Amino acid sequence: MSLSALRHGSLSDDVAERVLAVISSGEFSAGDRLPTEPVLAQMLGVGRTSVREGIAKLRMLGAVEVRRGLGTFVTGRGAADPQFAFLQWAAEHRYRIVDLFEVRTALETTAASLGSQRATEAELDNLEAAANAHVSAHEAGDLADLVDSDQDFHLALVRCSHNEALLHVYEILVPQFRDYRGKSLALEGAAHRSGEDHLAVVAAVRAHDSEAASRAVSKHLATLYEEIVAAGSSADAGADAGRPHKPAG
Repeated sequence: MSLSALRHGSLSDDVAERVLAVISSGEFSAGDRLPTEPVLAQMLGVGRTSVREGIAKLRMLGAVEVRRGLGTFVTGRGAADPQFAFLQWAAEHRYRIVDLFEVRTALETTAASLGSQRATEAELDNLEAAANAHVSAHEAGDLADLVDSDQDFHLALVRCSHNEALLHVYEILVPQFRDYRGKSLALEGAAHRSGEDHLAVVAAVRAHDSEAASRAVSKHLATLYEEIVAAGSSADAGADAGRPHKPAG
């Protein structure tokens, strides 16, 4: 059994992450039964409660199903499934990405408020064009264009603030979100919702309503933030443990 360090999250989060990694690697296939709770606890070096909570998280992800009296089985979903891939990514990156999202929300709500008062007609037209490009990318089913147009829209919004310091800080953050954008926008319904949210932001900024503009951005980003937090965030201390492996035979 190869050993690797747990991340600094709750033990149940780390149990879920370890098992997800093994499922994604193909070591467990659809229909395979996972080791029993006591065996997993021993393999991972954690308590049975942490294992039970970790398995509960995997059930919410749709990665496993519990069959009464039979055990816990791997479902047919895996790394190729957008929801599965996003949630695994979110679980692995939650500490860094949550911090970044809090900063991003502060920057973009401020930018929207300032932009509603400062943006020129040309900048408003550019913001609306970026929003429409995002909708078009969704209608075309082009994920790469979805990611690019989403990035273009939010950068255009920040530029509307006419605050160079704010823009500089935001541009440092932009590359950190590209991987997230690709995974989150692949989720069912996410691109449609994102397009509608962008258009709502444009309407508020065009109306020169600073409060409405800030609220529209906050609502948009809050949904994304909640998707990250929902992937798991607790304060329990971590410890060294190994990854579970499929029993021989």
